Amino acid sequence: MYIYLKNINKIHFYGKFLYINKANSWLKLNELKSLIFIEILKGNNNFDDLIDKVSKNNFNINYFTFSKIVIDEMKEILEISFKKNKRKKLIYSGIKNKYFPYNIQISLTNKCLHNCLHCYKYSNSIKNKKIDINKLFSFFNYIKNKTPEIEFSGGEPFLYEELDEIINNYYNDFYFSIITSGNWKNNPSPKLVEKFDNIKLTLYGYSKKTHNYFVGNKNSFKKVIKNIQYIQRYNKNLTIQTQVKSNDIEEIENFIKLSIKIGIKNIVFGEVLMIGRAKSNKDNFNNYDFNLIRNNLFSLREKYKGIINISYIDSPKNLSKKNFFNCKAGTLSWSVLETGDITPCTLLIDEIFYLGNIYLEDYKKLINLGFEKYNNIYINNFEKIKNKYKKKGENINNICGSILKK
Repeated sequence: MYIYLKNINKIHFYGKFLYINKANSWLKLNELKSLIFIEILKGNNNFDDLIDKVSKNNFNINYFTFSKIVIDEMKEILEISFKKNKRKKLIYSGIKNKYFPYNIQISLTNKCLHNCLHCYKYSNSIKNKKIDINKLFSFFNYIKNKTPEIEFSGGEPFLYEELDEIINNYYNDFYFSIITSGNWKNNPSPKLVEKFDNIKLTLYGYSKKTHNYFVGNKNSFKKVIKNIQYIQRYNKNLTIQTQVKSNDIEEIENFIKLSIKIGIKNIVFGEVLMIGRAKSNKDNFNNYDFNLIRNNLFSLREKYKGIINISYIDSPKNLSKKNFFNCKAGTLSWSVLETGDITPCTLLIDEIFYLGNIYLEDYKKLINLGFEKYNNIYINNFEKIKNKYKKKGENINNICGSILKK
């Protein structure tokens, strides 16, 4: 009898454990299950041989217990066969007993040609803080072949003059994606556009009036639509992201119809968070119920099924009491700001969430020791964190639904 991996293509080593990506969600294996999985990765697929291997690693396990683990507890990721099959090619990353994240979002600059009503970073065309490319290269050299996914954001990342240089140097080392406003001064080259594995572009209305008002730029809508079409000529992996601003189902459907008209295949709807500029512009956002909108989006998703993929950003369920974040922030996912600061999440830019800085290279300590210390600090100081955000007029749990609730 043989054991094989089942519908798995991404595996990440993190500390003593393995994380398995299945259907775009992460499953954490304990030490015993990680060992079983690693042996299968090595090509040890025979049932009896696996029991022997596991037993030699200080796990007292019999045939019945092993069968229960493999057949019952790991049935979502393993399958049993009575014949020997060919090994499948897998993408795996990280290093055992080290704490490399799986993906990192990097803000290249806080400069942006928009002045969005909801921007949590207050980005605009006047600001011009940008990440140092030489420090970024040193960071990439340390994490390449361990951290597979890099996502660039801003501000507007296409305003970062050295973006071409980054992609050309590290194209074979990472899967690159980018979040763009769709408004830039000069078109990125076709060769640059086609090298991104995924492009997310923000559009904030189905009409010129709605979008331009939201982004604070009277010339934006026409230019963004034109740039969407430019991107599509060289890269089909384009997703439109937008924020819902009202309960108006007709407005949402008109946005979907516009997206279909211009050839978009994927839309993601998100909620406006009451942080950054959104606090002073809250009159624009306080008359909608995102729970109601979810139901409407579900109906529209069914209506346009097969024509366009419609999804929405939702909060993780079943929050853990052991983790401050339930979304893998700080562990499998990091954020690097244009200042070089490392935080668990791009939305959490307060100094209280500081993990390190790529300029100081203290990220090496984070990779060697892991996030657990910070996780415990956040849990033990939850009230302090909550009150600090309260003084700023913000609710920490409204920023991200994955944050521990007490």
